[in-house]
Amino acid sequence: MSLHAVLRNNTRNPKQQTYAVLAGAPTDQGMPGDLSVSLYAGVWIIHESGSVDEAGVELAEAAVAVSAAGRSSLVIDAPAVGADAAGSITIDEPRETEESVQASGISHRHGGVEHRRTVTVSRALPVVTIEDVVKGEDLRGGPGDGPQDRPGMSLVWRLASGLAAVIVGREVHLLQGSTKVAKICIQTDTTVETSVDGSTLRVAMGNMSSWRCTTTFVFPRRSATGIVLPFETLPGDWPIQYRLETQAQSDVLCVVLPAMAGKFDYRINYLKLLRGAPVNRLFLLDDFGPQGSYLIASGGDVRLGDAVCALLESVRCRLGIDKRKVVFMGSSKGGTTALYVAHRLGYGRVLAGAPQTRIGYFLLHQDVANGWRLADYMCPGKSGAAALDWLNRLMFDLPLAKDVDCRIHVGEGDHHYRRHVLPYLHHVRKRGGDVDLHVGNYEQHNELGEHFPDYVENALGDLFGITFSDPSTTAEPIVNSTIPTSPDVSTAASPAPVIAPPVAVDPALTVMAWREGDELVGRIAVPWKWSAAQVEFAFYLQVADEKKEVRWYEDSPTTRFAWPAGADPEIVSIKGFVREAGNHAHHLSATSPLLRSSAVFAV
Repeated sequence: MSLHAVLRNNTRNPKQQTYAVLAGAPTDQGMPGDLSVSLYAGVWIIHESGSVDEAGVELAEAAVAVSAAGRSSLVIDAPAVGADAAGSITIDEPRETEESVQASGISHRHGGVEHRRTVTVSRALPVVTIEDVVKGEDLRGGPGDGPQDRPGMSLVWRLASGLAAVIVGREVHLLQGSTKVAKICIQTDTTVETSVDGSTLRVAMGNMSSWRCTTTFVFPRRSATGIVLPFETLPGDWPIQYRLETQAQSDVLCVVLPAMAGKFDYRINYLKLLRGAPVNRLFLLDDFGPQGSYLIASGGDVRLGDAVCALLESVRCRLGIDKRKVVFMGSSKGGTTALYVAHRLGYGRVLAGAPQTRIGYFLLHQDVANGWRLADYMCPGKSGAAALDWLNRLMFDLPLAKDVDCRIHVGEGDHHYRRHVLPYLHHVRKRGGDVDLHVGNYEQHNELGEHFPDYVENALGDLFGITFSDPSTTAEPIVNSTIPTSPDVSTAASPAPVIAPPVAVDPALTVMAWREGDELVGRIAVPWKWSAAQVEFAFYLQVADEKKEVRWYEDSPTTRFAWPAGADPEIVSIKGFVREAGNHAHHLSATSPLLRSSAVFAV
């Protein structure tokens, strides 16, 4: 016996729809048990019965599979003591509107506990929201009545076969190979602990008697409205999504950083504009947090920004692009990120449209409708004043790189001009730097989208002699389908996929070095003509070019040293070596200083 409700966002195209099944999972006695969920969005996300033919999947079969497979629902760590016997379960008929379809259920499977679950499938965005409300005042697991006597509760999700989970703060990113197929956002009124064991994701609620948890499943692969594009995902601790399009005859790389978008509506920008330019194009998607993170900070530190910089440097080196021919561009929020990564990396040219340099002021005092979401993700748990200060310092404590050519466009009446651009201009010039400022003759920030493309076109023409054409008449770009290996992956024998360069370049070794707390991390990206499966790696830790410590040849491209006590970061470097495993005479070496880092560290 089973109870279930099927919720679909698009009945006209079954193969492309997102749907959820809310079901009563059977108990050992064959009666309906607690409320379980199965979820499909192009691929299976939550499912327990193994692989399924996506093209021929039937909703009725999915409902039966969920009911027969077990639970993705509430789990109590120990049987209740002195509670009433387990009771019934009910599931309402789905309720449909133009915006969504929704179903709710109530379970009394666990004695002394009422569990209400509401599943909502959005028809406007590829989002499924599951709200769990638990009341367990009568639940006891021990002889006493205190909180310590209650058994712990958890929400358990059974991930579909073939998915890998990466936990980033209060979010879980799900990958199928190199493609991010879903992101799970967890919002609760209590402190939780998230863990993954194989295909089981557990959100432990502790021993609270009553609580509420909202779990939002977002499908970034299809959430850039109007853009049906595949994104690659950086493997490792920071699953950054990007799209690389190469031009065979170009020696210029344009890196496009994303502007602000709606909640769970992650987008890339200026795709059509740049497809009219003969340049290599790298688009980054900011899907960290409910509404983005500037690709800078998560959970109170800037390791996300470190990972972004390492990705950009890896792509630049593999394409053989000169540092002076890398352009970091973006408008509004994207302009802020462009300034940030350029100065962190210490090179390139910036084309920023009306950037928000005082990030804290903008998020907490200007964009009051949305800003709190970004602020809470970037620096959770801080008071308003502390968050304001911490976020503002992200840009103003950042060391300024003398080799960065910085250009900013803004409208004269745009509030970003006086509140963000002029303070930043004063800050840079006070420290001996300069900014090429272009002030447009318009009043509103929402006019930036009309004027910034012309500014970019003119700037690229002035810098590199680039002439734009109608993108509809240009050749289809070469879309890269491989991934640079993440700098934070330390797995032995980790493969380093290659990005075919647009022009022939001599093999060159790329070494990256950065500080993580009390450790110095080194990473080698092998030349594009080499295969990491056939090479070995070695490292020197150097202080003032003097060798201090050695990691002899092994098969991992990543190493870690203890930070040299008292050493000035300006004189610390890592020298990396790579050799063919079967031919030790064939080897390369290169040295890297530290990547520039913000003065804002983990708190």
